[in-house]
Amino acid sequence: MDFNFAKKQVGRISRNKIILMLITMALVAVMLIGIYPSLGNVYLERAILVDGDYIGKMIYDGEVYVNATADCLFDTGYELTDNGVTKHKYYAFWAEDKCIICKVDKSLTEEEYYSYSLTGKLIDPTEEDADVIWEIKMEVREYMDDSMISSYMLDATAGRLGDQIIAGLLIAALLFGIVQIIFAIMSILDYKKNKQFKKLGTDLDGAERVNHGISAIYFQETPSKKKGNMKFFRDWIVQTSPLSFSVYKKEDIVWIYKSVTRHRTNGIPTGKSYSIMLYAKNGGCI
Repeated sequence: MDFNFAKKQVGRISRNKIILMLITMALVAVMLIGIYPSLGNVYLERAILVDGDYIGKMIYDGEVYVNATADCLFDTGYELTDNGVTKHKYYAFWAEDKCIICKVDKSLTEEEYYSYSLTGKLIDPTEEDADVIWEIKMEVREYMDDSMISSYMLDATAGRLGDQIIAGLLIAALLFGIVQIIFAIMSILDYKKNKQFKKLGTDLDGAERVNHGISAIYFQETPSKKKGNMKFFRDWIVQTSPLSFSVYKKEDIVWIYKSVTRHRTNGIPTGKSYSIMLYAKNGGCI
């Protein structure tokens, strides 16, 4: 049996870290797969919207951010207000044989009606947008079939920054997980490279001396007391958690005090809980 306390603890927490990182990376990967078709569209070129009949396929393929050049924009006369302030205005344009409703955040000048370049996101209308589109359909149904108005709309108020940040964070999380797994494997191969081991002393030699001291009794003696994640030996206190471990020599404990927490429910006292706080010379707190 290998009576090396630090080696066993480093191996344990490193394996736990690898498992945790693999689970986290799997969840992140699932989230990335959900937006994978859009990654190129989010970071690189926008798709070109030409034919309104293909909007559904474009959205399915992840080509949700688009550029569209309209020969002419038509003011629908509808707008969305909030406390009397105009939030959005609704225009319409033709993409081949489909009429597309477009939401913008400003009123357009007469010059902007012609050869106007639209940049936005293809979306299913929100509830408030759907109400506006339904009213537009009711207004024009006498001279235009409902099927000529696309069930999707172009939101020219939507930028790509939000999706870029989310995708960037997910990719960064994957890279972080890979780096952590590499560090964990290195710690398993050489426990002295682990930062938890290095914290046992002021330098590597000091950490090794502490390790020899606790290894001599950890596997041989029965703790005089166990409390939560702590074990109390005659001269040592060992604290462990799934991802860390600490060792304190009793003579290094410099300050002990009782902590009292009063509990209340709806202002009514319901009891107290007690704990003991121990501070060591190295600044550690138990």
